[in-house]
Amino acid sequence: MAEKAKDKPDPGWLQAGIPGLVRVSGTIIVPYVYQDIILKYRIDKSANGLKLTLVNPDELKAARREPADFAGASDGTDNWQWYLWIALATAALLLLGVALYWRQIRQRSARTAPPA
Repeated sequence: MAEKAKDKPDPGWLQAGIPGLVRVSGTIIVPYVYQDIILKYRIDKSANGLKLTLVNPDELKAARREPADFAGASDGTDNWQWYLWIALATAALLLLGVALYWRQIRQRSARTAPPA
């Protein structure tokens, strides 16, 4: 079905003016933003028809900036503390595992050792 419709306009766009619908020439590109924002446009008349002009480009620029840190503090200074706690917990679990394994080996060798 997509192949049949290739390079053919949508018939709804070819109809005469629909009340409340304003046709604008060109392509509208929706930018990716990291925050909620309301984009405000103004319709201007040009030689080629109507043209959309973004009214609040500074707000859009601020909303497009990626946040510094998704997980914690916004300034990113506390990140090393989280890594330190993770490393400490990993080392404690590793030490506990080695101690339990050594104890099990020692108990097994005490049971199987020949009497002296």
